[in-house]
Amino acid sequence: MSLVKYADGSNIGVGHRVIYNDQVGTIVVAMDDGEGSPDFPIENYRSYGGGILIRFDNGALLQLAESDTRLVRDKIDTA
Repeated sequence: MSLVKYADGSNIGVGHRVIYNDQVGTIVVAMDDGEGSPDFPIENYRSYGGGILIRFDNGALLQLAESDTRLVRDKIDTA
């Protein structure tokens, strides 16, 4: 189970659509869970330590190593 959680305490998972600091993206890697998406295999990110990797719709990547109140699940997410 990922150590990074949403502000409400719920679990984060690969494939979730999220908003972080007004940017929309998708969780592509959950290092603590050993889970990656097809385009972001976990083997390529083990050296990152823990946390999650977000791929924003503009292509930027962001690693969060701990929970952040600015990270929320997109209300239209169906994953």
